[in-house]
Amino acid sequence: MATDPVGAQARVESALVARLSQVRDLRRRRGLRHRLVLILVLAACATLVVGSDSMAAIWQWAAAAPQDKLARLGARWNPFTRRFVVPSERTFRRVLAGLDGDGLDGAVGGWVADVERGVAAAPVVPDTPGPVEREQRRAVQRAVEHPVPHGVLPGAAVDGKALRGARTDTGPVFLVAAIGHASGAVLGQRQVPSKRGEGVAARDLLTCLNVPGMVWTLDALHTTRATARLITMDLHGHYVLIIKGNQPIAQATAAALLTGPDTHWVATTAGEDDRGHGRVERRTIRVAPAGYWIADWPRHQVPATALAPLLAESTHRRSVSLHVEPLGPREAEREVMRERTARSVAVRMRQRTGQIVPEHERAALEQARAQDVERAAGHGLARFTGYVTLTVTDEGAIEDACAELEADAAAARIELRRMWLTQDVGFAMSALPLGFGLPRRRW
Repeated sequence: MATDPVGAQARVESALVARLSQVRDLRRRRGLRHRLVLILVLAACATLVVGSDSMAAIWQWAAAAPQDKLARLGARWNPFTRRFVVPSERTFRRVLAGLDGDGLDGAVGGWVADVERGVAAAPVVPDTPGPVEREQRRAVQRAVEHPVPHGVLPGAAVDGKALRGARTDTGPVFLVAAIGHASGAVLGQRQVPSKRGEGVAARDLLTCLNVPGMVWTLDALHTTRATARLITMDLHGHYVLIIKGNQPIAQATAAALLTGPDTHWVATTAGEDDRGHGRVERRTIRVAPAGYWIADWPRHQVPATALAPLLAESTHRRSVSLHVEPLGPREAEREVMRERTARSVAVRMRQRTGQIVPEHERAALEQARAQDVERAAGHGLARFTGYVTLTVTDEGAIEDACAELEADAAAARIELRRMWLTQDVGFAMSALPLGFGLPRRRW
């Protein structure tokens, strides 16, 4: 009996195969003859390259595929016929009908996002006879009128729309989708019961895509701290969020931060005219400094020069300020009791479940107890806060400046956190001489 020769040949390795291999197989493992990734890759090749749009056409293309291609795709070897075999039409129909839809959508969307970012090769699709599609004409016109500058990060838009012509028992079908700016390809989508659930669905969609380094544009409905932190901290990306009148405080503070003579914003301002939806719009973008707040100080005694790494000489400007805010008796009592209760509950829960209590939690509990004793003895409490602001003259150097600052802070065992959606507070507290009159609800 001949052995399986596929081990002696190099199997195909591509971004699409890697993404499709992550789709969960819902079939029982007993009696499986064909791997799920093989079925998905064959269906994808038949659909993308040839344009097969039915189960019979997909099976016919797979059955006529050359043996060397089937070997590279990992098809099953039949030792009696000494050939690589493909799944039957019935297997294609049954497996594709019982797939994990969300998993397949996330895998395909992730691969499209990889192509959008340039980390995966785009599929080579042969030209088909007939007139040029409208989107192809728009792509050619956009490349001529608005050429993409070198070094621009790939971007995608996230928005929710009602699906025209589709309805369920409860009403219209709403989808939240992510669409690439350059290609117009759908990176992923989620169905929501109504427009009220777009925020949660958008964050779930971004989490499943998991494509770092992209710029995400969202409308005012998604302008929340949860979405901003997800994009910047978990996905390591960037965002462009819209602030409208439904958030008056954020709109007023952003307007105050970006207001000033045009001569002060020459290096960080860009504008263009856009025509669409029956109107002409003038769009202007201004870039403000990046702000940090010191979230955690060293846990041991340090000299007065502990902040020296934050003030190190560099090609950009750093502004560091320390603020001490005395707390009133009632507010001090609430803060101390809240901290002591949270630390006590955390320690007791670990002890009750048999877990080891980390030393930093024990130290935090002892510190909360000491603060309670000092407060009972008549001592006052104060909130000690530090802010750091970066200012650069070149817009493209802001990320390198932030990375350098974070590295210097880590070397000094100081934890910094980026102030997303609160840059106005960080700028006012660290760069201005006085920070009075700040809204308390923003803390």
